Amino acid sequence: MDLEAQQVSEAESAREQLQDLQEQIADHRRAKQELEAELERQKQELQYTQEDLYRTKNTLQGRIRDREDEIQKLRNQLTNKTLSSSSQSELENRLHQLTETLIQKQTMLESLSTEKNSLVYQLERLEHQLKNLQGNSSSGSTINMAAVDSTEVGTRMRNVPVLFNDADTNVSGMYGKVRKAASTIDKFRYMSHFHSSFCPV
Repeated sequence: MDLEAQQVSEAESAREQLQDLQEQIADHRRAKQELEAELERQKQELQYTQEDLYRTKNTLQGRIRDREDEIQKLRNQLTNKTLSSSSQSELENRLHQLTETLIQKQTMLESLSTEKNSLVYQLERLEHQLKNLQGNSSSGSTINMAAVDSTEVGTRMRNVPVLFNDADTNVSGMYGKVRKAASTIDKFRYMSHFHSSFCPV
């Protein structure tokens, strides 16, 4: 009688362990789906940001060319000996201002390129983390769990695969990185719009 009670207890414990594992697997799948959806959204954000960067860069380059042409015209005028001293002073001031503006715009272009490279790197890192998460779902450690035999209860043991360990901690860490990258994208888009309106011609 005691043996039968022990076998029933072991069978119940095995069922509880199996249920826990199934719940963990379901949680893991939901977390992976959410991460994949977030990654897809961030890819779209990056694409929009790159398009904004391209337009802003072209606009700035066009303005730089206009400034360079104006600077060259002013230099040509400065070489004309018939200019009065007051006109020459104004032209020199204007030349100085245009030169400073040119330097600022070139600095903006370098900053935009740096931001783009940073975003691309973060996206590649997120894709790598997602691949690791998918790889962990196909392999893992195993635990021994009691099972109920078809003819007699609970004297045998079998292995049940554990698809992941500490899933909550790992997923939370990845979400933190995803959110951080998304925040960086938003900041970058703001900078792009700000640069496009900075120092208008």
